[in-house]
Amino acid sequence: MKIIRLIVLLPAIIIAMILANFLTQLIFNIFNTELSLFSFIWDSFLKSSIITFAAYISGIYTYPYQKKYPVLIIVSIIYLLIYLGQVFIYVYVDSSEYFKDYKFSGESIISNVANIAGSLIVLSYLWREIYIDELKP
Repeated sequence: MKIIRLIVLLPAIIIAMILANFLTQLIFNIFNTELSLFSFIWDSFLKSSIITFAAYISGIYTYPYQKKYPVLIIVSIIYLLIYLGQVFIYVYVDSSEYFKDYKFSGESIISNVANIAGSLIVLSYLWREIYIDELKP
């Protein structure tokens, strides 16, 4: 049974990220009736924070052993790969001759920075809690 839970761990984290993204987008579209100039920053920040926390919680419930820091390592690596991929896409599209007419807006760059900030704040909080609970002698 533990082997099955270890096999299902990575898909459970990714599915939780996708479902949390859909649910937060739905909730933000329902309750965000007044759009201000900078509301997209707050929405991106909150969405990434909620998605990161949901991925960690689903990993904790799936992971079969007592120590929970391997789940946080996996979630951190997933986010590192996602954000390195975004930086690569920005650099590739900006320097590619095939996408000459495509330029990134300042809003999309600021939104991605808010995504990264939200995820980093939640991950640093979770690392602190893991350190206090499990790793501190």
